[in-house]
Amino acid sequence: MVLDDKQKAQITEEYKNYGMDEPIRQYAVKRNNILEIISLNVTDKDKRVMKDFDNFRSKVQSVRNMHQLAIDSYFDLTKFHAKDNKASIGSESIDSVNRLVINFVSNVKLFMDFYEKWCKKNLDGKWDSWRKEESETYDKYLSYRLCYGLRNFVQHRGLPIASKKTRIIKLGKLESTMTDYMLNLPEIMQDNSFVNKLKIKQNYFEDETKLSFMPYANEYIDKINLLYIIGMRFYIGNHRDFLIGTQVYFQKRELKENYFWSDVTKAQMLQGELLKELNPMITLATVDRLVLTLGEEGIIDVLKQKR
Repeated sequence: MVLDDKQKAQITEEYKNYGMDEPIRQYAVKRNNILEIISLNVTDKDKRVMKDFDNFRSKVQSVRNMHQLAIDSYFDLTKFHAKDNKASIGSESIDSVNRLVINFVSNVKLFMDFYEKWCKKNLDGKWDSWRKEESETYDKYLSYRLCYGLRNFVQHRGLPIASKKTRIIKLGKLESTMTDYMLNLPEIMQDNSFVNKLKIKQNYFEDETKLSFMPYANEYIDKINLLYIIGMRFYIGNHRDFLIGTQVYFQKRELKENYFWSDVTKAQMLQGELLKELNPMITLATVDRLVLTLGEEGIIDVLKQKR
């Protein structure tokens, strides 16, 4: 931006108490994709409230990021499986299946190991309730025990999938093909520790349909998602008053929009650089976005509070 002499004089007068290279905090708001420099009074209390919410959001986001890693691995596997129904059977395809299955069971276990520690640290009085849910899920569902245990199996024994088999599914007069990823039964049965943890009858895998991996994967991710939601509901429930209080505070302070701050020197301003790097501020809009996101995930009802 090119400034005229009058504009330069205004800057010099307004910031006469600042040195040429001393940072000056500027504020801006984005409305209709247009950035506007504004005057904003941010108090020390505002900064404390913003910092407290940022710490809260960081804890929530750390879990969401790890959970998303697990979900992405599952979707990678299911997308490949959907395409694989039309693909030819070959060794290269089996290698791809094993890579995706290993990635899936590894990332989900990584998430659950992280989440268990996170819940123990952050759920306070709800930790025992969440741990009970996790233990009961493990005991009740073979899919959970099998997929969770496969992570250690592939680390110490071998590949999880031995072969692919294609079968015909009839729906009335319609037919379609379904590809099954068959578990590596010979290797699995040699791992006594793994087999014992599965808690299955000795002849369980004699039914070949029980060797198809995808049904286990589908049920496993459902239970993982449920445990994720239960834990996050406990955490948000413990901090509901904090969230509502933060919303009310920003509403009263009229810190509602998408504000930014930028440090710029007087010398830079005189050169026409009125803003440098833009840093988003935490405001009511920030809190509402997180609440909406958690609502979309089924973790909370949108916080209804008269403002």
